[in-house]
Amino acid sequence: MALEWIYLLKVNVGIVLFYAFYKLFCQRDTFFRWRRISLLAFIAISFLYPLIDIQQWVQSQPTISEMGAYYANWFMLEEIEIFATSNSPKVPNTVSLITYIYYIGVILLSFRFIIQLCSIIRMRFMGKVEEMEGHRIISMPTEVSPFSFFQWIFIYKAGLQEDSRQEILTHEQTHAEQGHSFDVIFSEMANIVCWFNPFMWLLKGEIRLNLEYLADKKVADSLQQDTKVYQYHLLGLASQKNKTGLYNNFNVSHLKRRIIMMNKKRTRMTGYLKYALFAPLAAALLLVSNISCTSTTEEALEVCDQMPEYPGGMGECMKFLSKNIKYPVEAMENNVQGRVIIQFVVKKDGSINDAKVARSVDPLLDEEALRVVNAMPKWKPGMHEGKAVNVKYTIPVMFKLSGDNTDSKSASNQREAQVDENGVYMVCDQMPMYPGGMQECMKYLQKNIQYPQEAKEKGIQGRVIIQFIVEKDGSIKDTKVVRSIAPSLDNEALRVINAMPKWEPGKHKGEAVSVKYTVPVMFKL
Repeated sequence: MALEWIYLLKVNVGIVLFYAFYKLFCQRDTFFRWRRISLLAFIAISFLYPLIDIQQWVQSQPTISEMGAYYANWFMLEEIEIFATSNSPKVPNTVSLITYIYYIGVILLSFRFIIQLCSIIRMRFMGKVEEMEGHRIISMPTEVSPFSFFQWIFIYKAGLQEDSRQEILTHEQTHAEQGHSFDVIFSEMANIVCWFNPFMWLLKGEIRLNLEYLADKKVADSLQQDTKVYQYHLLGLASQKNKTGLYNNFNVSHLKRRIIMMNKKRTRMTGYLKYALFAPLAAALLLVSNISCTSTTEEALEVCDQMPEYPGGMGECMKFLSKNIKYPVEAMENNVQGRVIIQFVVKKDGSINDAKVARSVDPLLDEEALRVVNAMPKWKPGMHEGKAVNVKYTIPVMFKLSGDNTDSKSASNQREAQVDENGVYMVCDQMPMYPGGMQECMKYLQKNIQYPQEAKEKGIQGRVIIQFIVEKDGSIKDTKVVRSIAPSLDNEALRVINAMPKWEPGKHKGEAVSVKYTVPVMFKL
């Protein structure tokens, strides 16, 4: 799943939980100012908490496994190239469809938001600035329910009765002085982003309603007479038309709830204590968000005595991937190609778990690579000290468009041979092997790589990916950095790779061949 979708999911989980908290603890009290702060905080924290990274602290706790070893030596297969052909079947892309629908909703609501803003500006120029009862207002020439937008108070004077004029002015002036339009704009923008979440719509409605509670309270406190008169005036204005929705207005829905709240006895001061429960809820949400990223991989080893193995060996793994991966038609049409790197965990029972994109090219290619990796049969699990263990693994998959996509026969032959233009194999019957196996290769890298002092001082870390060719005689040639972190780390990785002893060369149809190989080196402070 793309990072933006994970972020959006976490945001909406927070909104649902905070709305439930509000309905359970805050909806019936009369602490309107505290409710205003809390409602805005609910939205703000929902958008912020997924961005806060405390995984390092979480993993350092006794209840969670320690961080990985100093060198995260990811075992990486040779690069797999998937060539596009004209007869590649189109694979339905559900993620892309959902993405399109989501952004269509965002665009439509954004367009509505802009129209409402323009409508208010147009009404501002239609009206005339006047003084009324000591207040500066914008007098409208046509019938409109009284409303405010920031410091603008819009009133249709001809529709006002003398006995309700001061109440209306006090109500709208309260909206203007307390900056209630900021709350409206903020909640509206959050709703645009989370338009598919019904709880966001409900939360936005509660924000608007609470602002009316604040203005009603101001009017009630200013009245020397019974507030029932004010309530009758509210009912009398219920039939007036609203021109736009992006404002604080005197006449809004939920009149029944407003009247009930005006007649409600003030909540005791001890009721403030329940707002303190908001802090542990936010902390728990932050903690769960961070431990979810580590819960499935904390027990996976990066190096073990015997690395996991695909049934039949690496050659069979190459054949499985080449056979099952289908080049997405949409990616072909858009001329999209590149290397997708997939990370996963080979579990104790050989199953594939926690497959994710470590290096993305395009959502279409990412999804296809993930689909096939997740569909792989069970591997022979890794072994450490005589026991089966979870082991991290990395596979790079190269999606490459052939020179002529219409020549399906030529593309098919390329895919079967897996040979580049220089005669170097990407896949062969027997892949090259470091003397003693990959475990010995890992030990060699750990022993010989020296962390550059400059990188230590600057706190630089990350995975450097080195690509090279194992020649027919087993020597290493043409080493290059295919993924760089910093020059000092790149050079150190290249130095050690170039100093490796000769490998057992790869073989194809019984003959030694030159084979392209990829090794990742993780520098970790």
